[in-house]
Amino acid sequence: EGEVRVYRQTASGAWSFVGMDSDVSITRELNLLVEFTAKSGAYYKSVLTTTVYKGGVGEEATRTSYKTCP
Repeated sequence: EGEVRVYRQTASGAWSFVGMDSDVSITRELNLLVEFTAKSGAYYKSVLTTTVYKGGVGEEATRTSYKTCP
């Protein structure tokens, strides 16, 4: 299972929530898509959180990425 959340940085430096998507899969693949209208020059952050299960035990991982819209 997994979830991705997208944020845009405001003029004050705070992060403003843009959108999210989540999915549950029994295969090794998640399909996540967040559609939004990007603002040129804005700084964005995406946070991907996944949980994998083996033998009924879950292990969570989180990855954060940053990108400036051209």
